[in-house]
Amino acid sequence: MIKITATNDKIKLIKKLNRSGAREKSGMFIIEGRRAVTDAIENGAEISFIMYCEGSDFEFESSIQQYSLDRKTFAEITDTSSPQDLLAVAKMKPLRLDDIVKASPSLIIVCDRVQDPGNLGTIIRTADAVGNAAVIISEGSVDMYNPKVIRSTMSSIFNLPIAKDVDILPALDTFKNLGYKVVCGALRAESSDLFSSSLRGKCIIIIGNEGSGASNEVIEASDILVKIPINGRAESLNASVSCGILAYEHYRQNN
Repeated sequence: MIKITATNDKIKLIKKLNRSGAREKSGMFIIEGRRAVTDAIENGAEISFIMYCEGSDFEFESSIQQYSLDRKTFAEITDTSSPQDLLAVAKMKPLRLDDIVKASPSLIIVCDRVQDPGNLGTIIRTADAVGNAAVIISEGSVDMYNPKVIRSTMSSIFNLPIAKDVDILPALDTFKNLGYKVVCGALRAESSDLFSSSLRGKCIIIIGNEGSGASNEVIEASDILVKIPINGRAESLNASVSCGILAYEHYRQNN
């Protein structure tokens, strides 16, 4: 392992990668933590290099370039107040809609302009947990490679097909032609109670923007509008919580 200083080009790169524009330009992103980095390697992610915090008792046995950095500088290059003791810089892989078509999952979760990194990460993690699922992220959503999204996925980002920056309406047409039913959560008078609705067969579940919900165009393109019963005084549910309920209701009805 090579010890480097705060002026090193790799340190400068990591600091830049905390910004969305720099990630897109370089085609690289940050993965933090032992579990996430290990899972990324096991799933064939192309790792450029690994950076350890000085004093770490962990080291990968691999041909990947590995560097050590003093604790103060290491804390400065992460965007979390309690950084883990290692991170990796990885190359983005192509995220194509065709890969989801080929995978033919039972469930596709579509994020329509989801803005919160924690929500997006948890939605990806939920899709991984429910199994045989994929995620489509619309144009105008938070960057999937945001470090907060990556952390929230708890490594699930490496386990399932994902497409990002997708124009939703043409994508819905594609999957409808493949036999998918489009189910959209919407607090409307015409929406059916989720637990009285049929989610049998291949489904697309729409998760809308946290503030405004799914767009009118997406709602109109949906086959079924559903709402989760709210018996208390809350106005609505968090986007990722709604996703979990919808995804597991689909699982329950099909298993």
